[in-house]
Amino acid sequence: METTRQGDGAAQRLFGRTRTAILGLLYAHPDREFYQQEITQAAGVNQSAVQRELQNLEDAGLVTRRQDGRRVYYGANEASPLFPDLESIVRKTVGLADVIRVALEPLGDRIEVAFVFGSLAAGDATEESDVDLMVIGQVGLRDVAPLVSKIGSALGREVNPVTISPQEWAERLAQSDHFIGNVARGPKLFIVGDASELE
Repeated sequence: METTRQGDGAAQRLFGRTRTAILGLLYAHPDREFYQQEITQAAGVNQSAVQRELQNLEDAGLVTRRQDGRRVYYGANEASPLFPDLESIVRKTVGLADVIRVALEPLGDRIEVAFVFGSLAAGDATEESDVDLMVIGQVGLRDVAPLVSKIGSALGREVNPVTISPQEWAERLAQSDHFIGNVARGPKLFIVGDASELE
């Protein structure tokens, strides 16, 4: 599975994969708290690595920790002087893209291109907006849906995948299909591949 080397790659070089995934989740949703299991699932790494990074981030004052019964919740620390800068970095580089990318990794090279389209890609989403995800490759909904459904709660948004083969994408584009045409012309947040692979 060929992944885009833009934004998320820069963040991973700065922070490392686990820290990038955690910051991407918490700082993309600064108004929410997540319990540790949600963060572990979204990060796609083992629990001990997540615990270690959360402790480091808490010690640095970048995340808050709150215990409620047996559950421990974490969130972005909006009181941190670094909050505005980190939130900006996350918005530009990681956020939901990293979380979705990790979820799709089991499908490997069967995916040629995947991207978020619609209101989230356009930057005018509301808190209620779903994640519209286009997956182009030799995969079907039965392959993709179980993977992305697991991360819906962690993202705080329902993920609605659309799957299509490269051949069908090209054919429907050539036939001026209304839906595919609108998606092709609209803004995109690439998860796998880039715009050149849609031509």
